[in-house]
Amino acid sequence: MSRRRLSGFDADERASPIPLRRVVLMLAVCMAVWASALPALARDSLAPSSADTRWLPREQWVTHHWLPYDERRLFRVLQTSRGQLLEWLRDDRHHTLEQLVRLRGLRVSAVAEQLVAPWSARVDPVQYERLRERATRTLTQGHLAQHMFFHYLHQSEIMAHAWEIFGVSPLRFLGLRAAGYTPTEIGALHGRSRASVAQAIHRVCRLSAYVGVRDGETSAGQAARFLDRQRRGRVGYLDQVLHQPRRRRLRLPPPARGEEPGRRALRKLALATSRSASVLGSAQPVRGAPPSTPVPAVYYNFAVWPLPKLFELRLDVPLDLPRDA
Repeated sequence: MSRRRLSGFDADERASPIPLRRVVLMLAVCMAVWASALPALARDSLAPSSADTRWLPREQWVTHHWLPYDERRLFRVLQTSRGQLLEWLRDDRHHTLEQLVRLRGLRVSAVAEQLVAPWSARVDPVQYERLRERATRTLTQGHLAQHMFFHYLHQSEIMAHAWEIFGVSPLRFLGLRAAGYTPTEIGALHGRSRASVAQAIHRVCRLSAYVGVRDGETSAGQAARFLDRQRRGRVGYLDQVLHQPRRRRLRLPPPARGEEPGRRALRKLALATSRSASVLGSAQPVRGAPPSTPVPAVYYNFAVWPLPKLFELRLDVPLDLPRDA
């Protein structure tokens, strides 16, 4: 059977007309019945048994958000919107896209096939099967799906390029983030303006998108859409505090939302850096992290320790990614 067709059904003809609100209600009722008999889900089913609920695989397509299909195809199959998908995946401990697929009367394997069908004439059979397997995982793994669609700047390459972006080593950047410093504050402490940090982050994200498209990991259209969300998400990311209790223990000043830290605040931030490691002692260590990792966990997934650079910032990249038809 041709890869361009789904075995067993045509999704456009067979998709259930059940509205998403009714689907959600049906699932809520089912889960209420199951709750007394089944333990609460703690992690994606493919995660190691010792993993935290936020575990993610250390694979490049995950760390770079290279979704193996156009998200608009998924929305058509599920007859839903991006906003509705966000609401569904907020509870990623109990919700997966597979549940929505099955409530539409469809099969996960067939939907995965339809999602990656445009690749069939563009990549070799080995890569095609790899993309289909990844598509299947986004349907069956709740937190992985939440990450791929909505964690715009949970991007490993930002930390890998910490020297260029923030003027500090990746491990030092990780330590300061774990202690409660914002990306803007880390850059300011090392002579980087908020604007220069934002520009460098966008360049890294653009390079990541370019490499994914170049290597046949994601489509140009999907990469461009996600890159635009990353661009718009920088404002919130630059002021993001990962751990408020540690920030309070260091007595750091309130973050300067949307602007540079003032001189007085910057002095306090600088003085507290010598004590930043002291607030990390009570953090839980990460199972599977390299022994040389000096900073306990903030994220219990690939962002716990820096990954090597995938590319150099001097790479020549087109200013704009082409969009697919």
